[in-house]
Amino acid sequence: MAWLTYKPTRIPVVSYQPHKTRCSASTIWSNSISTRANILLSSYSKSKPLDVTLKFFRLLPHRDTLSWNTILAASSQQGWYIMVLHLFVEMLALASQLPDSKTLRLVLEACAVTSNLLFALQVHGYILKLQGLYSVDVITNTRLICLYREFGLIENAHQVFERISNRDVVASVAMMAAFNEVGQYEETLRIFSNLLRDKK
Repeated sequence: MAWLTYKPTRIPVVSYQPHKTRCSASTIWSNSISTRANILLSSYSKSKPLDVTLKFFRLLPHRDTLSWNTILAASSQQGWYIMVLHLFVEMLALASQLPDSKTLRLVLEACAVTSNLLFALQVHGYILKLQGLYSVDVITNTRLICLYREFGLIENAHQVFERISNRDVVASVAMMAAFNEVGQYEETLRIFSNLLRDKK
């Protein structure tokens, strides 16, 4: 399938330039319409079948990150995990909006459910590029650790863990559980000791 060949490195993330906000009447009116459209899209996603919600989503003249997250969440909640991956690729191809941490968590969940390691690796590569623009939160990184643990890629999980600057208890426990599963108990104890030290 075509989306399996998607490579995040082809997306011009680094050259992305957010539009400057201009306090004009037209801008305020446009934002108001966008807000109302997103509210209606959210309502559709909670009460309508996915195909109906998708049709409404396609009709939106402007889709911001909230719009994409809403349709991704609706797809996930209704079990259309392959659709989540398709929509994510479409979002990146349009290059009009940057995904946020919620977007990435929804996509990583879809990768786990569909056992799509290839896509997960590509998403991880994209996250590494995003970190040059904004900090990916610890929750998203922890989800990535859990994903690699599910695939048995403990070293990959450890690399993600080591890159987290603001590690919390949840991230540390996730990494310790991964090490425990492969019998690397010394590494588990090392993380636990560091966790105790940081709490002092």
